[in-house]
Amino acid sequence: MPKKAKEKKVSPYQTLNKWLYDGSKNTQMPEDLVNDKAIPQTIILYHFQASHYGLYVSEIFNNFGLYQMEKVDVFRFLKDAVRLTGYKPPFITRMKTEKTKIGKALKMKFPFLKMYEINMLVDQIDNSEEKDRVYESLGFYKPKKRKSTKADKKMLEELKVEDKNKISIDSVMGNFS
Repeated sequence: MPKKAKEKKVSPYQTLNKWLYDGSKNTQMPEDLVNDKAIPQTIILYHFQASHYGLYVSEIFNNFGLYQMEKVDVFRFLKDAVRLTGYKPPFITRMKTEKTKIGKALKMKFPFLKMYEINMLVDQIDNSEEKDRVYESLGFYKPKKRKSTKADKKMLEELKVEDKNKISIDSVMGNFS
């Protein structure tokens, strides 16, 4: 008698994508999505960040009121938006869970954020023009020490000798004009 094959579990993200893009208004939401706790309400912000609806969605939903909404209502809004506008957002992938150096630093600075929110923030930082400035402010970019050459050392010694020999009021006041 052959052993029963284990059933492969379908990711809630795959279930959400199948349900969003089926194109039917009357399709019932799968029970897996209703009971699932892996997909957060903030998925709506991630889902629309690349669209031309991004500013509107961010203005309306990017506040703590989003956490008071039922996740089912957020999913229904997503389905209606996709169905009515024809917007096809990129496939919703599962957020990475590995911690990076910048992720750990941001988690220390903002302990109230969850790790998937930190990862979304890291993605935004990496795609922004201010990436270098943010990394430098968190201490990840350190200026490299320049190796001094023999010529540099000789020049420094000559300046020290000149400074010892020529310290006069005229040389000091000459620098101020």
